[in-house]
Amino acid sequence: MRLYNLLKEICRKVGLIDDYILAQGTSGIWTYRKWNSGMAECWLNPTSNTTYSLTSTSQYGFYCNSEISIPAVVSFISAPAITASACGGTGLTTVNISSINKTEIGFRPYCTTSLSWSGKIFFSCKGRWK
Repeated sequence: MRLYNLLKEICRKVGLIDDYILAQGTSGIWTYRKWNSGMAECWLNPTSNTTYSLTSTSQYGFYCNSEISIPAVVSFISAPAITASACGGTGLTTVNISSINKTEIGFRPYCTTSLSWSGKIFFSCKGRWK
């Protein structure tokens, strides 16, 4: 490992490496990477379905309010950029991000009819950790 770190430092100093991963791993159901440049990313690829009861109404259809915590190990310094997508049962049309802060994502699965939807919602977060 010491040889690897030495070679990495030499490559960085002569300009062969602009950025590199300082830390990576899993935290609960999330996978993450923290880069030397200060960027961080984490993503959630669920392995099982979650059921959402889409019964609240808006001009766009039926939804439910849900939240998920961003892993603390990522330690974003401000709200990250978030993308979300879903797959699973029929009826779901979109996933709306309703709120974002450094530690939590508020989201709303939407559909055109009131139903109980079961599927997977995937998240990707990118932001700064330093």
